[in-house]
Amino acid sequence: MSHHFKSIGMPRQAFTIIEMLIVVAVITILIALLMPAIHAARESARLGQCRNNARQMAMASIQHENSHAVFPLAPKWYGFTGDPDLGIGNTRVVTPDYPGGEIQNGGWQYNILPFLDHLTVHQYGAGTSGLTKRQWNSKIVGTVIPTYACASRTDSRIYQNAAYSNAAGGADWPGYVQRSDFSGSRGTGAGMIIPPPGRRTHEVTDGQSNVFLCGHRYLNPLEYNGPGFSIACNNGGWSQGFDWDNMSYTGANAPEWGNIASNIPPGRNYNPLRDTILRPSCGEFPAGSPWTWGWPTGTRFGSPHSVLPMAMADGSVHSLDYGIDVAVFQSLGNVNDGGVIPTAL
Repeated sequence: MSHHFKSIGMPRQAFTIIEMLIVVAVITILIALLMPAIHAARESARLGQCRNNARQMAMASIQHENSHAVFPLAPKWYGFTGDPDLGIGNTRVVTPDYPGGEIQNGGWQYNILPFLDHLTVHQYGAGTSGLTKRQWNSKIVGTVIPTYACASRTDSRIYQNAAYSNAAGGADWPGYVQRSDFSGSRGTGAGMIIPPPGRRTHEVTDGQSNVFLCGHRYLNPLEYNGPGFSIACNNGGWSQGFDWDNMSYTGANAPEWGNIASNIPPGRNYNPLRDTILRPSCGEFPAGSPWTWGWPTGTRFGSPHSVLPMAMADGSVHSLDYGIDVAVFQSLGNVNDGGVIPTAL
């Protein structure tokens, strides 16, 4: 005799509103707990990338020295951009645009492009002249070089700048230039990246492991993208010659700002600083002083990161604390003052 049992299912219970709210609250709390960790991981990766960028620039500069017997030069000045027909900057070259001869218009970052796998960009406009050359120059100033950009800052375009005398006005002028987030080191005047005739290895008597070559430069976050002419140290791009936009100092060699004497101690303006809206990109003005060209002289090193990536002339990279001893920091900028990098670094 068989027995058949009919299974009776339990009635399905739906989520109550309270249970749903609890689940949402738990998920929200978990996200809130995870976000700082995600942000920290992302920032750590970006710092690592900037350290690598500094290393690449240093190694490219060393290769430049191996090829040309001189570290990359910072010839010319603001308002000009690189020209592949003008050499590396330590001698004048005659071209159709410069029948009287001219030195390289581009700066140190333009000169190391061939050693960063950007030979194509370096050669933009080679063999051309006149308007065609200006159009190529316009393309150069608008070209992104990833090695020169910091991912923790905004897009690297600086708007409203048409002051490039050998680029602006061309039919392809983009209306902006690409800034550099890194600077060559001028030290307190005796740095690695200098105007012609340039720095040679035998002059680095402190040893290349004890001298800054390049590093992350300071900017006020409100001034990352300009605006244009009003910021003298952030209105030009990576391709231009010797200028505050791609050169930084570790200290001043005289108690002056521009050509005007002041009571400011040497080096006050150049201590490394983490990006902050509390300090302008171009440094601090003496109390009561108006803006004039030449105030201040140069820019400082700094970054948005918790530490400052700085590359030495031997290609090594250090992450410096912003509270580094000022005298040590200034000394590490110079090639021949006996400065030695502390073992603690």
